[in-house]
Amino acid sequence: MGFFSDRFRPSPAAEAADGYVELDAAGLPLRRVLPGLSAHRVIVFHTADAVLVIDRFEVYRHGVGFRLNLQLREPTRSPDELWLHDFYSVPATTLPDDFLRLGVVFSDGSTWSNVELPTESEALGLTVQFLDGSASSADCTTNALITPMPPDGPLTFIAEWPAHGIAETHATVDAFQLRRLVDDVIELWPTGDTEKS
Repeated sequence: MGFFSDRFRPSPAAEAADGYVELDAAGLPLRRVLPGLSAHRVIVFHTADAVLVIDRFEVYRHGVGFRLNLQLREPTRSPDELWLHDFYSVPATTLPDDFLRLGVVFSDGSTWSNVELPTESEALGLTVQFLDGSASSADCTTNALITPMPPDGPLTFIAEWPAHGIAETHATVDAFQLRRLVDDVIELWPTGDTEKS
């Protein structure tokens, strides 16, 4: 059994459990701060057919933002398969082959995947929120946010895409290097400060 098959729980569509970071009106995290920026870039998979790149890491005090960029060599007839999202938003009993499975693993063993609806207790741990993004018939770009801040050690990204012949694969980033960038975070306005300038 692989990372994703062990985690998929067939269930009806349901609301995600509580415990996610509050977003502003534009759907973006913490506009009151300038994040620490990292030049890290990892290629999770690169085949003759498709590539998935994770880059533009933004470090906040509560977690790490990043960009997922998925590209196909040839346009797909089904652009919906390129949207990077949680599978549990649609009722189903099996995972379709054209659904791109994504996972994250912390060095302490905490895990998240887009194929499982988190339980109430799990929602208080490692979570990934998909934020804004755009897609065409050949590429998709999605911004996401990992919370909480990953511990020191490898931060592992996992992907699998059966419809494109991509078996479970992974890539890692050194979370220690990301955590160092917390010192670069600049708070623009204190939380709760509603004064207009």
